[in-house]
Amino acid sequence: MSSSGFAATALALACLALVYWRILPKPLQGIPYNKTSASRVLGDLPDMLKWSSTTGEPYYFLPKLCQDLASPIAQVFLFPGKRPSVVVADGQEAHDIMLRRTNEFDRSPFFADGFRAWLPDTLPTLASNEQWKHQRRIFSDTMSPSFLQKVNAPRVHQAYTQLLDLWTKKTEIVGESLVNVDKDILYATLEALWNSHFGRSSGALKLQAENLSLPRRKDAATGAEVFQDAMLPDEVACTIVLPNSSQIVMNSPFGVSHQMVALVVVPKLRRAMEAKRRLVEAEITAAVRRLAERKGVKEKDPDDVACAADLMISRAQKLGEDLYSRAMRDDIFTYIVGGFDTTASTIRWGVLLLAAHQDAQIKLRSALEHAHGTSDLPSTEAITRHSIPYLDAVIEEVVRLGDPVPASMRIATCDTQVLGHYIPKGTEVIFPTWGPTHTSPGFPVDDKMRSPTSQEHGGKIGSWDENDMHEFKPERWLKRDRDGREVFDQFAGPAIVFGAGARGCLGKRLALLQMRIFFTLVFWQFELLPTEVRIQAKQAVTRRPENVLVKMRKLR
Repeated sequence: MSSSGFAATALALACLALVYWRILPKPLQGIPYNKTSASRVLGDLPDMLKWSSTTGEPYYFLPKLCQDLASPIAQVFLFPGKRPSVVVADGQEAHDIMLRRTNEFDRSPFFADGFRAWLPDTLPTLASNEQWKHQRRIFSDTMSPSFLQKVNAPRVHQAYTQLLDLWTKKTEIVGESLVNVDKDILYATLEALWNSHFGRSSGALKLQAENLSLPRRKDAATGAEVFQDAMLPDEVACTIVLPNSSQIVMNSPFGVSHQMVALVVVPKLRRAMEAKRRLVEAEITAAVRRLAERKGVKEKDPDDVACAADLMISRAQKLGEDLYSRAMRDDIFTYIVGGFDTTASTIRWGVLLLAAHQDAQIKLRSALEHAHGTSDLPSTEAITRHSIPYLDAVIEEVVRLGDPVPASMRIATCDTQVLGHYIPKGTEVIFPTWGPTHTSPGFPVDDKMRSPTSQEHGGKIGSWDENDMHEFKPERWLKRDRDGREVFDQFAGPAIVFGAGARGCLGKRLALLQMRIFFTLVFWQFELLPTEVRIQAKQAVTRRPENVLVKMRKLR
């Protein structure tokens, strides 16, 4: 080999070695990590993919890593050439960071990537800047308790009453046979949000009911009766198709760039994007028309509007917002897609958990009958007015164990510390909602290692009994007040599925309202019988059951 050839080869090898060294994981000092992962370019990714292929739940690899390292904090290497992410498996510290340390931590760019390709200017995508505050002012009134009770609750009640009718017809056809109700729950929850937002029906449940007359099949593996699910029109289907496309970001090494290309070249996704545009523009125009018709009418309540879209448009008009701006259009669409899949997944878990735990189902029904009687279907007003501690406990326990969002994420906006460890600016911090302190015992933490605010406020939230924290037990959320009455305790233990603080779930109140109405109506009218079907989870955009197979008996 000539000297010039040897030099070129040596230079190429040196460049390769430099590139290899540059993309090797660079651990943060002092934070535990898997030593094997730190010595390979792909870091923890091979182990996470192996875990995911075995369990179907990739995010649960993160609390497992902390358990393997016997530490409440660990670092994980998931993106070659990038800084490691930090996993904090401690409910108290996670809650404190999200609620009180907002000047040090903001929403995660990785979380925003799930929306960026198809809702680039929506609230979840934005950092906590002035634009975010402006858009939040337009959006937030739709989640006020008075608006939810006045506008949303009747429409949610109407949607889930339609679901009762659908299930009544199914039981008339198949009796107490095993039946798949996955899409029924999804469409009913979509209908509840659609009607609340746009003031009209999506038609999803009506189409589902019309399909009952079509031929059905029996699933060979489970023996379940399978009805044909409705094909939704594009303007409705896009609210399901586009959020599901965010799985591309989670599964592809090219992340959001891959999704952006897919939204253009994949026909189904391209149609969904066009349907979204038509839907949002038409609904904004309809809201403007309805608001114009109200002008000049003297009303005591200036916010006495027909639906959430009208309230958002009314607020935007007062603030001088361009009603057809991309930000406005994105937030109009986000009202529906931002929460309905999460709520539907939680309800699915609730149905399966209560069918599997007959004692809890019996207690819930007894509490409902004590509050509402046994003759007439509970009304919207009665459901929102009555305090039923055991119902609240069931909902929170379903959220806790259903775990539809298996992790919350933040990014450090400055150099800071977590549990005594240095966290440089720009580091992604992940808070699992499963595992240590949530469903398994946590790790000892010296209070001196906690932040000052965590030390000051940490005692306000309880901890779960380590002997049964992995079990479904609604009673853990109940306590006795000073007068000896049983009451619901929202601070009984760590619960961060909805996040916390200003960047927590903006639709939490609406989600809880929907679940309150659903569980009241369904378990007042139906008994869900025990089955032999194994409950299996899968991770899509949310953590949801693989199948929702139930046996129903109508009670009244």
